[in-house]
Amino acid sequence: MSLDESQRAWSSGHIDSINDKAAWPVDSNVDPYAASENPVINVIGLSEDLESQPSYKAIKDGNEAEGHDSIWAQRRNNLNTDRLRTSILVETNADLRDGIDEEPIIRNAVFKDSSFEAWSSKLKKTYNPLSPDIVVINEIDELEGIIFKHTNYRVKHLVELPNTDPADDHIVIRRYSDFIWLRKVLLKKYPLRLIPDLPPKKLGSQYSSRSFLLARRQGLIRFINLVMKHPVLKNDDLVLTFLTVPAELSSWRNQASYDTSEEFADKRISETFKQMWDPRLLEKWNKINASLDKSMIIWNNMRILVERYESRMLHIAQERDVFKACIETYSQHTNVLYPEEHSASVIELNDHLKVVEKHLENTTELINNEAEELHSSLVPKFVTYIEVLKALQKLFERYRILSRNTVHQLERRVELNEERLEAMKGKPDISGAEYDKIVNIVQQDKRSINQQINRSWLIKECVLEEFTFFQKTQFLAIDTLQTWTAMHSKYYGFQLNEWERLAVSLTELPSVQ
Repeated sequence: MSLDESQRAWSSGHIDSINDKAAWPVDSNVDPYAASENPVINVIGLSEDLESQPSYKAIKDGNEAEGHDSIWAQRRNNLNTDRLRTSILVETNADLRDGIDEEPIIRNAVFKDSSFEAWSSKLKKTYNPLSPDIVVINEIDELEGIIFKHTNYRVKHLVELPNTDPADDHIVIRRYSDFIWLRKVLLKKYPLRLIPDLPPKKLGSQYSSRSFLLARRQGLIRFINLVMKHPVLKNDDLVLTFLTVPAELSSWRNQASYDTSEEFADKRISETFKQMWDPRLLEKWNKINASLDKSMIIWNNMRILVERYESRMLHIAQERDVFKACIETYSQHTNVLYPEEHSASVIELNDHLKVVEKHLENTTELINNEAEELHSSLVPKFVTYIEVLKALQKLFERYRILSRNTVHQLERRVELNEERLEAMKGKPDISGAEYDKIVNIVQQDKRSINQQINRSWLIKECVLEEFTFFQKTQFLAIDTLQTWTAMHSKYYGFQLNEWERLAVSLTELPSVQ
């Protein structure tokens, strides 16, 4: 195509021009000839956990990189400007319309309280954080391996899982490394979902410690059941495979072909969500983070206090045993100290000493039962709620990385290139090939802007879904406090009954004449 033909194609409307040129800043550092590449972070290609990447940690601790803005950054309002809608997103070129809606992809948000309430209510019905656990994990005693030993776990699901063909006993054998793999693929596929942490892996002498292995098994149970309660994660093919394929998972991974594409791939935002979006939701989202950190500290302190109380109860139980032994020993000397011929009431004293011994035995058993119930029922509730808070905190950290885009930078480059195209008109020394090259770059940049803005909306939708799910986790906090209250009330009642029974019995002892 000659330069004149290219210019006529440009002016005839095959490629949009930008009307409000004065509103566009010019960045001299932007290369107008550089074709845009996909600026979206490729989560699918990560070989390691996103949270362990050096670049992730650097951005997390630093300020936003220049030219990469958050989709909800307060200083940017490009997503709702008429200029962006008319000049960037409404393409007339047939190539640019491929896969693009006829109407602009971004509209001014029209919020309807009733629409959002219906949307959030429907989501909340799919999530019940207090539902019973459906996966149990038991440790297999033998440590496999000659040099590097590892522990196998017997993983059993208690309910039928959709679209699966499990073994008759619903049991698979998994290693700790299999759980690590599962969490990594979940982070690749669902980087902006509430994905819980795994318990730590220890080496050396701590690895074989029974208390450590017990704590790690409980952490694995907590992880997989939080995943299975999540409305999205529980239906993931790889999660179901993890729970049902009887083969050794490492062998299956080497032989099978499985998809770890990010959930946003090939997905377009719905008009319904865009129309119900309310910018006020941004304020609520931004306020969560500060309270989240403080809440984690508060609940962790509460957990520590409960564990300290448990330790004190065990210490009290030991002291009661010592007290009981003292009473038993003393009863062996009473007949010598108070011969019956001189003190007939010594018989009643010995009988009531046995009552005291029985009382101490009963109250010690109650204390041990309370400590055991604290350890097995109450403390795990505190830990589960803390893990949910931590999952939301990690989601925030990933969001800060993945929500950035280069729309603002690309807009400036489109402006510069369109100015160059305008300046090239009527110049005989400019070749048509050079003109067409710039036209193609503009087209690529506009496609990239469309893709990034669509992805930004999908991120908003995903994060708002997780925020909606998270609202129901308040019932975890309520249930934990209710359990704490009921447990103390129950055992205080039992202890009170024992002490009142002892008090009544001791009033029957003779008094001084």
